Amino acid sequence: MHTYVKLAEGADPRTLEGKLSGFVSHHFGTGMLVHMTYHFQPLTRMHLYSNQDCGLDWFGDIRHVYIFSSIALFILLIACINFTNLATVRSAGRAREVGLRKVVGGSRSQLIGQFLGESFIQAAGSLLIGLVIVKLALPGFSDFLGVPLSLMASGHGVVLLGLAGMICLFGAVSGSYPAFFLSKYRPVDVFGRATATGKGGLLRKSLVVTQFAISIVLIVCTLVVYGQIDYIRDKDLGFNAGHIVTMGIFSEDYDLIPRYRTVKEAFLEHPNVTHATASLNVIGMNTDGAGIVVEGSPDLRKLEMIAADEDFFDTFGLDIV
Repeated sequence: MHTYVKLAEGADPRTLEGKLSGFVSHHFGTGMLVHMTYHFQPLTRMHLYSNQDCGLDWFGDIRHVYIFSSIALFILLIACINFTNLATVRSAGRAREVGLRKVVGGSRSQLIGQFLGESFIQAAGSLLIGLVIVKLALPGFSDFLGVPLSLMASGHGVVLLGLAGMICLFGAVSGSYPAFFLSKYRPVDVFGRATATGKGGLLRKSLVVTQFAISIVLIVCTLVVYGQIDYIRDKDLGFNAGHIVTMGIFSEDYDLIPRYRTVKEAFLEHPNVTHATASLNVIGMNTDGAGIVVEGSPDLRKLEMIAADEDFFDTFGLDIV
């Protein structure tokens, strides 16, 4: 049972939380405090922090958000490195353009603005193409996950502001080095064929090494995750999990629970149903339990239990130890 408390205006949750131990000890005894602690959790944190904080229903995990966000940032970083490498490789071809513009009076700041502008335009174009792909793939991905997904889930203003920030950030990151590197060429160096590329070559090599390192890390992480999923899929769980469908028979007034045998027999009349059972809990999701103390040991241990009928073992293929 989850307990919800509405605090008064201006109340400090931490102050009230400090009194929970005394409250529980007074009403339920000190045994409740041996292996459990009690905390308040704002409803706004319930979706992503329940499993870590207070053990409420697990709707999501903030760690998954961090993981997938980090992967996306790494992929974007690789794209920025690719853009920078291509721009620096093409620097020899654009050196004459820089030299000519400086000869006719172009300043370095104008050249920097030109190259950064090109980078921003390319970033905006890439973002538009990505949005089109997401828009086309989103319905199918939503059906696959069974969750309604929307680009504007956080509101148009927040999404547009985030997209504009991405254009500015990645446009600047990918275009800053080519802009400052190309704009420093002097006409005498360009037309005298004395363009220095030592530092640029060193940076390109560093970027290539960084790109390969990130790619290797992502590939290794993918293989590790795949191996874990494959291990879980093939692991012997001790019961037969295949071809078993679980459904609840609860109604608003719980009138079906006393008549679960009628529901069970109705399923067994179907030719494609070989076994049927009823239990108050689903294997692997939640269980009932009771605290027990082993004789001669002061430790309190929890005994996990699942209340079920007599066909539970045959349906799940369980062997009694």
